[in-house]
Amino acid sequence: MSLVALPFVGGAGAAANGGIGSFESQQCDVTALDQKPPQRSVIKAADGSVIANLYTQNRVTVPLAQIPEWTRKAV
Repeated sequence: MSLVALPFVGGAGAAANGGIGSFESQQCDVTALDQKPPQRSVIKAADGSVIANLYTQNRVTVPLAQIPEWTRKAV
Protein backbone atom coordinates (compact mmCIF):
# COMPACT_ATOMS: atom_id res chain seq x y z
CA MET A 1 0.00 0.00 0.00
CA SER A 2 2.85 2.40 0.76
CA LEU A 3 4.20 1.97 -2.77
CA VAL A 4 0.97 3.45 -4.11
CA ALA A 5 1.51 6.67 -2.13
CA LEU A 6 5.16 6.99 -3.17
CA PRO A 7 4.56 9.03 -6.37
CA PHE A 8 2.36 11.51 -4.47
CA VAL A 9 4.78 11.96 -1.60
CA GLY A 10 7.75 12.26 -3.95
CA GLY A 11 5.91 14.81 -6.08
CA ALA A 12 5.02 16.90 -3.04
CA GLY A 13 8.64 16.83 -1.91
CA ALA A 14 9.86 17.94 -5.33
CA ALA A 15 7.34 20.79 -5.39
CA ALA A 16 8.43 21.93 -1.92
CA ASN A 17 12.06 21.80 -2.98
CA GLY A 18 11.33 23.96 -6.02
CA GLY A 19 9.46 26.47 -3.84
CA ILE A 20 12.39 26.77 -1.46
CA GLY A 21 14.77 27.46 -4.34
CA SER A 22 12.48 30.16 -5.68
CA PHE A 23 12.18 31.77 -2.25
CA GLU A 24 15.93 31.74 -1.63
CA SER A 25 16.64 33.41 -4.99
CA GLN A 26 14.54 36.48 -4.04
CA GLN A 27 16.47 39.69 -3.47
CA CYS A 28 16.38 41.25 -0.02
CA ASP A 29 17.63 44.83 0.21
CA VAL A 30 17.47 45.72 3.89
CA THR A 31 19.39 48.95 3.28
CA ALA A 32 16.31 50.40 1.56
CA LEU A 33 14.14 50.27 4.71
CA ASP A 34 14.38 54.01 5.25
CA GLN A 35 12.87 54.73 1.81
CA LYS A 36 9.14 55.22 1.21
CA PRO A 37 7.35 52.29 -0.44
CA PRO A 38 5.95 52.79 -3.95
CA GLN A 39 2.73 54.81 -3.96
CA ARG A 40 -0.09 55.04 -6.48
CA SER A 41 -0.27 57.98 -8.88
CA VAL A 42 -3.49 59.98 -9.00
CA ILE A 43 -4.46 61.82 -12.18
CA LYS A 44 -6.79 64.74 -11.46
CA ALA A 45 -8.84 67.03 -13.66
CA ALA A 46 -8.56 70.83 -13.49
CA ASP A 47 -11.48 70.94 -11.05
CA GLY A 48 -9.69 68.52 -8.67
CA SER A 49 -11.82 65.47 -9.39
CA VAL A 50 -9.98 62.17 -9.77
CA ILE A 51 -9.77 60.86 -13.34
CA ALA A 52 -7.69 57.74 -12.68
CA ASN A 53 -5.35 55.95 -10.29
CA LEU A 54 -2.23 54.33 -11.74
CA TYR A 55 -0.23 51.79 -9.80
CA THR A 56 1.63 48.52 -9.87
CA GLN A 57 1.27 48.28 -6.09
CA ASN A 58 -1.80 50.01 -4.63
CA ARG A 59 -0.28 51.48 -1.49
CA VAL A 60 -1.25 54.52 0.53
CA THR A 61 0.85 55.70 3.47
CA VAL A 62 -1.26 56.15 6.62
CA PRO A 63 -0.39 57.25 10.14
CA LEU A 64 0.18 54.50 12.69
CA ALA A 65 -2.98 55.56 14.55
CA GLN A 66 -5.08 54.49 11.53
CA ILE A 67 -3.74 50.93 11.61
CA PRO A 68 -5.89 48.64 13.79
CA GLU A 69 -4.33 47.71 17.14
CA TRP A 70 -4.52 43.96 16.42
CA THR A 71 -2.65 44.43 13.15
CA ARG A 72 0.11 46.31 14.95
CA LYS A 73 0.33 43.60 17.62
CA ALA A 74 0.49 40.89 14.95
CA VAL A 75 3.48 42.53 13.32
